[in-house]
Amino acid sequence: MAQTDTLRHIFPGQTLVKYRYTGEDFGIKKWGYFSGHNIYADLGWAEFYEVTDSVRIVGVVAHHYGTSTSTTKEVSYHLYRPVGTQPKPLIELTGQSVTHDKLHQDGTPTYVAFSTPIKFKGKFFVTFEVPDYLHTPSVLGNDTLVLLTSEDGTRDAADLSNYGRNMVRFHQSSETPGWNDVYTEMDQQYKLHFALYPVVEYLGTGTYELAPADGFVKWRGASVVSGDELGYDFSLKLPATVNWHVLDMSGRSCLEMAMGGCSAGLNTGYLDMHGLVNGSYILVLEAGPYRLARKILVQH
Repeated sequence: MAQTDTLRHIFPGQTLVKYRYTGEDFGIKKWGYFSGHNIYADLGWAEFYEVTDSVRIVGVVAHHYGTSTSTTKEVSYHLYRPVGTQPKPLIELTGQSVTHDKLHQDGTPTYVAFSTPIKFKGKFFVTFEVPDYLHTPSVLGNDTLVLLTSEDGTRDAADLSNYGRNMVRFHQSSETPGWNDVYTEMDQQYKLHFALYPVVEYLGTGTYELAPADGFVKWRGASVVSGDELGYDFSLKLPATVNWHVLDMSGRSCLEMAMGGCSAGLNTGYLDMHGLVNGSYILVLEAGPYRLARKILVQH
């Protein structure tokens, strides 16, 4: 990858938060969240990315907070091609709907696979969207959901001139989606990122990356587990602190291991997998601020 901020704008160690609306607007008490169900009936939240290599975009990882257990109400996630000199997410390429009860609502990652993976190169948006709704707490009950964000002020100052880095879709009667830039077109000029990350497959490698590694860390091992132990080789450009995570296909954490400081060059991590049932998982290698992830098959 030519850039180091393409597929993940919030890095490990950064705090995820939710911003609640408070006070009154024209005598009406505000409720809900900036990046979720709210008094203004906003319908979507988008984050802009770019890939300079040919990849297959297979889904998204999102971090949410909420209390809904509804098996009928849905949210959706989408991949859009931008349109215009001031890019907005208007040409949908693929997506997926999910009922509330399938989401992790405690801040841990939810993985959502798109209905159709898309081969892509260039600029795109990923979005979290809610259907049109009667925007009152009495109608939603406990079904309010929010997409978490980084803290206000964490977006790099040099990036603020990039229109459309993240956007909110306002509620409106028009057929044309009303996407608006978070920093320049909203009353509150938030400088943050949405916790919404595309999951991509680098064609010909079988590797899924949650953050671009830019050659800093590379896989050097096989991806099939035999028996209870997984030994995985990887190389580092510079010394780094390494941690391992194993997620199920819904994004739920199943296993974590802190490997500690590793030297530059070839290294090997060993994970005890005996507590995992047979099936497919996502193996995440975290080296400093970078993350690689790979789909693995556990076969005891």
